[in-house]
Amino acid sequence: MNKPTVAVTGHTSGIGQQLFNHYFPTAHGFSRSNGYDIDKPEDRKRMIAESADCDVFINSAYTWNTMSQTVLMYELFDQWKDQDKLIVSIGSNTTDGIKKHAQPYTAGKAALDKACEQLSNLNKPCRVANIKFGYVGTERVIKDYNPSSVISLEHSVELVADVIKWNTLYRLQTITMIPR
Repeated sequence: MNKPTVAVTGHTSGIGQQLFNHYFPTAHGFSRSNGYDIDKPEDRKRMIAESADCDVFINSAYTWNTMSQTVLMYELFDQWKDQDKLIVSIGSNTTDGIKKHAQPYTAGKAALDKACEQLSNLNKPCRVANIKFGYVGTERVIKDYNPSSVISLEHSVELVADVIKWNTLYRLQTITMIPR
């Protein structure tokens, strides 16, 4: 089976970088380093236009204190809703349960969860999948949080690739993966 053509936001670090590398050379990458900022409406429009030929859009980039990841997904879905395409949003299990402190990150990811749920229940040809990861062993997570266990980057990429593959047969809506 040929690899699908994918677009990946946040393709220069973390999970986004690993996914871009996995799907290269059929991947389109969008990040601030190459002139795309999901906080800017004009950049979101360019990303959507430039990924029109893609089969899958991996919505990985997140910016602190904004809802841009969710807004991007709504805008993209509006363009893709009647096409046989897939949007995979990279969420977080931080939204599962009560946390000991408030975080804009958690609020942003909770909005993404609800948006994914809403759009995936519309039963349009475009499918939406939300993958909620626990700590993934990215450089930033290790440096900032030093968790006792993490999901390997390789396993996170494998799960996303499986979700993409399985969505050709099924409608997968939300999957949570946390470290043991």
